Amino acid sequence: MKGMLLVLFTLVLSGCAKTQVHLYGRYLQPEQINSVSEALKAAGYQVEVNNLNFPGDIQQSSLIYSLMLKDVSKLDTVLGAVAEQGWYVNNISAMVKGNHWYTKDSMGLFLLPDGVDPTNPTAPENLSFLYQSVGCDKAPSLQLFPDNTFRIQPVADVPFEADWHQGSWELKESVYLTLTPKADKTWSYYLQVERRTEQDQLGKAEVIHLTPMRTYLMFGTCNFEYGVRS
Repeated sequence: MKGMLLVLFTLVLSGCAKTQVHLYGRYLQPEQINSVSEALKAAGYQVEVNNLNFPGDIQQSSLIYSLMLKDVSKLDTVLGAVAEQGWYVNNISAMVKGNHWYTKDSMGLFLLPDGVDPTNPTAPENLSFLYQSVGCDKAPSLQLFPDNTFRIQPVADVPFEADWHQGSWELKESVYLTLTPKADKTWSYYLQVERRTEQDQLGKAEVIHLTPMRTYLMFGTCNFEYGVRS
């Protein structure tokens, strides 16, 4: 009897499970993410938002779905829900784009605003990450935001006010990053930008490496890195 109850309970859970939509929010404003998420939830979907890079061959708004999708009519429901929010998706593909796989009852929704090129390495959206310190025993971090502002979590006991920790950033000649603090707009931190592919036991990773071009008390002896597995 207990065994039969367990089977019935499992079937009820399976039947109630919602189709999952992975919403790629890298190029969206917070209010856009919220409106799309709420529309999808209202349509009966479970929404998971991430900030991952787009696969290299996606250059327009796209819907990628698992071959294990239980009901393909759900594709039309998702497209209708996002269309009501002003997003029109013309590229619909099955199974995989790059290394982004969708298993079970799930989809990947990539929304790309007009004028944004996900393949342009110098675009603000493609440099806007939280960079962690490397090569030192301290733990500062550097956050670059898509609106070309930055925030530094400095090394401990740095005698600078908060306006030295934040300000605006700019990429020059594709390889030089300047951070201009609010405290003094005539002065900047300078870092060199290097992109490279690294290999370890888990596979390949695409890494952006930032190296301060002089010694700054704010950073100590640290460099900064952001990486994502390809």
